Amino acid sequence: MMELTLAGDPNVHLLMELAPLMIIQLLYAVVTFLVCQKQNWNACS
Repeated sequence: MMELTLAGDPNVHLLMELAPLMIIQLLYAVVTFLVCQKQNWNACS
């Protein structure tokens, strides 16, 4: 029954396609922030 609800919404398909890219982008941002903190650089500029 839940499959029918998800299959009927076209936005869910788009979100499922973009989810891996968003996860990779989030990991990249976290690693960049941590490296900037370690090097005493301003990560927010």
